[in-house]
Amino acid sequence: RNNYFELTNRVLNILYQRKYTRIGFIGGYLNEMTHTHLSKKMNIDPRTKAYETWMKLHNLPINEVITNWTLDEGYSAMDKLLNSSNPPKIVLVASDVLAMGAYRSIHLHQKEIPTDIQIISYNNSEVASYLVPSLSSISAPSYQMGQAAIRLLHDRFINHRTIPYQLLLPSKFIERESSIANKKNRI
Repeated sequence: RNNYFELTNRVLNILYQRKYTRIGFIGGYLNEMTHTHLSKKMNIDPRTKAYETWMKLHNLPINEVITNWTLDEGYSAMDKLLNSSNPPKIVLVASDVLAMGAYRSIHLHQKEIPTDIQIISYNNSEVASYLVPSLSSISAPSYQMGQAAIRLLHDRFINHRTIPYQLLLPSKFIERESSIANKKNRI
């Protein structure tokens, strides 16, 4: 798995050092996986949990919208945040797809990224560097996660490993134009 929980905390600490306290979040819940299929039980996503825990720890108001992970939901969630009584100055968005919908909402509200509102997303999909302005994103090592999963399956079925274990792969923060209000704030 990736370390989105830990990296979310790191990014929030950086934002706090930059004096941001009006931090929003757009995320969602995840379906629990059983041995055979996805269940209907929903779990809090690690990104959402990290945001909520960090905001409570710093006595800051939680300003989040939980979605169903689509472009339309990203648009609606950002619309809700921008129409709130105290809109955030920076928003963490739990996927690049949600961020694309959020970009559209920001544009239609006649706001500018990063001048009026800043965005940091997750996944670092190919589209992130092509959006205007380019999207800051937390990148998980997807290819390496796939390789590790194959090695774990091989170990389990070929070597008959019976002890379960997890492998945590590091993510990294790739800061681009969407979260840089001015050049001196670069990480």
